[in-house]
Amino acid sequence: MGSANQQVAAFVRELAHALERLDHHDEDPPLDYAAEELVAESVALCVCRFLGWTRARHSMPYLTVWFEHADPDAFERIAALVDRLARRLDDGIGPAPRANRPR
Repeated sequence: MGSANQQVAAFVRELAHALERLDHHDEDPPLDYAAEELVAESVALCVCRFLGWTRARHSMPYLTVWFEHADPDAFERIAALVDRLARRLDDGIGPAPRANRPR
């Protein structure tokens, strides 16, 4: 992923952090700092994949570090939240035209 893509991914990650607070539902799980980081990075991973590039090489080490600090059931608790926030960002971004998709 080039530096422009890394900047977009960082921006998406920060948007995910903002949405964790702005799009809060009563049924959302409570999030400690580690869980917030897991949600934001997982959302960025999903949205970047939607845009046509993989972020796994960058995301997996980061997710691993925060998973070590999170509750053992963190991914089970946050899966629906990650899905909802990623879909919300995906809907707002829309797919890139095939010819212009980043690689």
